Amino acid sequence: INAEYMGLPLWVLTHPSQGGFGFNTTEVGLLVATAGPAVLLGGAFGFPLLARMFGCRRVCQLTAATFGIIIFCTPFTNRFKERWLQWAAIITFWIVGQATALSCFTGVFVLINNSVVAEFRGRANGFSQSVVAVGRIVGPIMFSTIFAWSAGDGKKWPWDYHLGFHLLGLAGLTAAFVGVIAPKSLDSLPEDIEIARNSIGSST
Repeated sequence: INAEYMGLPLWVLTHPSQGGFGFNTTEVGLLVATAGPAVLLGGAFGFPLLARMFGCRRVCQLTAATFGIIIFCTPFTNRFKERWLQWAAIITFWIVGQATALSCFTGVFVLINNSVVAEFRGRANGFSQSVVAVGRIVGPIMFSTIFAWSAGDGKKWPWDYHLGFHLLGLAGLTAAFVGVIAPKSLDSLPEDIEIARNSIGSST
């Protein structure tokens, strides 16, 4: 999430001759701000609704896959020549990317809670938060380094400015695949599964 949050504004600031949009700082600020309402509403209402309908595991699969596809395709939005089309495309991609990333992020922590018994839940959450903190440090550094390397010397696709977005998109698709092979039991707390088993056993 942080890699996209830092990387996309950096890309749209670059000159069109280098694949960017040539936005000024005010335009970048407006772009970043557009995701706020969508992320707020999605976190408060969208994710709980989807989780009830499909389960957290499936929501993580779908949002990670959507995020991966969106980020992979983001650099192609500069193919539009009309300025209003560029704005419409990049705002749409930015909002969908941020909303799906946050929903996947939220879902992952639900799945982590569902993967351990209550005795070890605090440790699991603490460890996962530590991993997230490392990712928040490493992600933007890696993306900006890859972007700086790929944006120069007239490199050709996919080694040009597309590279960082493609790698981030593939990471999202990999996360979606992990969600596909994850056990279905992650949709419920271990205690709930045990209660259900005992209920079935007592009824038989």
